[in-house]
Amino acid sequence: MDINPFLTACQGQVKADFKKALGGSLPTTSTRDWKLAAIQQIGLTISSTYPSLQASFQDASQNGGKVNLELFVAFIEKKNALQGFNLSKPLLMLLFAELDPHKKTFLSQRDW
Repeated sequence: MDINPFLTACQGQVKADFKKALGGSLPTTSTRDWKLAAIQQIGLTISSTYPSLQASFQDASQNGGKVNLELFVAFIEKKNALQGFNLSKPLLMLLFAELDPHKKTFLSQRDW
């Protein structure tokens, strides 16, 4: 079945938090969605490279407290976090928008 197993595996507040964390637009998508695969690959890169999520955020934000699109793209390129995806600038913008749950043009540490 072409459904998102992460969405069907959780219930209640966990399910709501999952939807919110992914920008609210992934609930109807499948695991074949390139955005979900890209997010997973970024997460794997972060978890294998940094001792904590906070350390990765500090690096990505360059100790600034926020990660905007420019810093996000620089972080992705620096860590080669999307190796094999070959994403254009507009697609990177779509991916960043997917990660920005409040659509405020930056990611805070909590969003990260």
